[in-house]
Amino acid sequence: MRQRTADQRHRPVAVLLSPRPAVVAAARRAGARTVVVAPDPSVPSDREGAERRVRTDWRDHPRLVGAVGRLEEVRRGRAAVFGFDPAGSLAAARANEELGLPGTPTAAVTALMDKAGL
Repeated sequence: MRQRTADQRHRPVAVLLSPRPAVVAAARRAGARTVVVAPDPSVPSDREGAERRVRTDWRDHPRLVGAVGRLEEVRRGRAAVFGFDPAGSLAAARANEELGLPGTPTAAVTALMDKAGL
């Protein structure tokens, strides 16, 4: 088993909800380690280039928070959850708030999704 270097341990972690491969690649280019959360991470578009995969239905909030909350980087506050469509963005915001991670507040995401309110 390969040991992590000190540099790897200090890189932030991007927890990505069912991302496209280009998103995983962009996160890695930005210097983040990547964790893909998807109902079925065996799908190539959900796992290409990810350093870690978590198989869970992120649309189920308690499951998402439970699965992501077990990650060491999350417990240390060195991660953030990202979604890439309206449902994923709201799930990410709710998870980040509950886990005490940085990110866009749920109220802001909800407001932006309310087209009539805008």
